Amino acid sequence: DYSDGDGQASERIIWPISIAYMDDVRIVAAHCELRNDFRHFRTDRMSGGVVLAEPIPESRQVLRKRWEQRQRADGCIV
Repeated sequence: DYSDGDGQASERIIWPISIAYMDDVRIVAAHCELRNDFRHFRTDRMSGGVVLAEPIPESRQVLRKRWEQRQRADGCIV
């Protein structure tokens, strides 16, 4: 369960990749099934969660590599 910056609630199935700790917030980097893309979710906007029995459909290494490639393409990391 997630709420965006405007307070709009949604349910997401995500494939977590990493957690980042910032000064003010924590961020979960993940692949979002709803958007079929990588997204960054603030943990303070998460109101609940369930670990699903189904495995992530690709290996953790492949998922992380695809996320890193996307970050480079978007100019977020060098």
